[in-house]
Amino acid sequence: MNIRLIVGLSVALVALLLAVFLLADATPPSLTMTPEAGEIGATRPLLLELADPGSGLKNLTVVAVQGGIRYPLLNRDYPEETKQAREELRLEHKDLRDGPLELRLSLSDRSWFRFGGGNHLERTLNLDFDGKPPQLSLLSDRIYINQGGSGLVAFRVDEPLSRAGVSIGELFFPAYEQAGGSYLGMFSWPWHLPPGDAAAQLLVVDSAGNERRQNLPLQVKAKPLPEARINLSQGFLTAKMPEFQSSFPETTDLLQLYLRVNRELRKTNDTQLLELAAKTASQPLWQGSFLRQPRAANREPFGARRSYHFEGEQVDEQVHLGVDLASLAQAPVPVANSGVVVFAGDLGIYGQCVVVDHGLGLQSLYGHLSQLAVQIGESVERGQILGRTGSTGLAGGDHLHFGMMVAGLAVTPVEWWDSSWVGNNIELRQRAVKPETEAGKGEN
Repeated sequence: MNIRLIVGLSVALVALLLAVFLLADATPPSLTMTPEAGEIGATRPLLLELADPGSGLKNLTVVAVQGGIRYPLLNRDYPEETKQAREELRLEHKDLRDGPLELRLSLSDRSWFRFGGGNHLERTLNLDFDGKPPQLSLLSDRIYINQGGSGLVAFRVDEPLSRAGVSIGELFFPAYEQAGGSYLGMFSWPWHLPPGDAAAQLLVVDSAGNERRQNLPLQVKAKPLPEARINLSQGFLTAKMPEFQSSFPETTDLLQLYLRVNRELRKTNDTQLLELAAKTASQPLWQGSFLRQPRAANREPFGARRSYHFEGEQVDEQVHLGVDLASLAQAPVPVANSGVVVFAGDLGIYGQCVVVDHGLGLQSLYGHLSQLAVQIGESVERGQILGRTGSTGLAGGDHLHFGMMVAGLAVTPVEWWDSSWVGNNIELRQRAVKPETEAGKGEN
């Protein structure tokens, strides 16, 4: 073979190899892990985000090291052209013990760099492994609660929590840490849920993601909802519906507009109240029973199943989730107990409205007002005037719609007006979480 040809081919081959080397992907792949530090348990997964936009991912290995012993957790090969991947890694190895743990991660790509060996990313993370759920001690005896009523649970745990509360069906009522490390959780048995259709469980989750559930010793008393009939007149629709036209400008028929307000806007307002529930103090702001509007007569009780009729035909059904109180027109409205104003303004079907937070997720609502005398963020004392009654919103006459809510769920206010009920069902359990030095004051 011609020497010049051999030399030429050799030079070309060297040039090709040099070009491949120079043009090869020299950037290592990227890896992020959440969380990257702190406590981690066996049940909460570590989220790994992997990427290599150049040559693509090739292999990931994860090894836990504890006490000098290696525990392989993951060895994953990726198909060609895999540019991104996500892995959920659980530390479920049976031999891992509580305590410090080293996590070693190795990620490679498919680059020709390093003569085909590719780029490598090595990371070592230090974590604290906690595989045990919190220990839970109830401080409450058997809890008696009415359907649609309120309850309070007191408990202690042996470590800090990331989440705590009472679970009933799909509802969750948060609990809040108190002085001394104990917890108080306000909850309600939902007005729409018959006793026996669900269980009430206390749920606690520690910072590592370990959780413990325990059934509450609960006895629920059924409370059938009363019935109420609402007759809609053409005069009422003509007078009231223009107030809501801007909410549904495409609906011009007054009856259809009323039905949209009564159904759709009501749901929107329920969502707003649920969002306001997050704006609550972790400590009780109230003391004793709640004040009922003086000299006001009950127009309609809590939980009334309303049937709406127009020209003799039923056109809708809704549940009245408050108590209507009526006295003189534009009567002053006192706040039922101490707290902080978290809403003051227009709230759809409730018209001009004030919502006051009393702590632990307990809030009171004052609807259909004609005047407002407070603003958001203002602290108020029991009996302070919030405004005056009126007929704003979906009201047929001057009155106060008074509502109470626990974690955004409507509850009957009647219990909270009763000092005996408050003392036996709320204050008794509040005292259970007070530090011994405070709880023991005045005792022999």
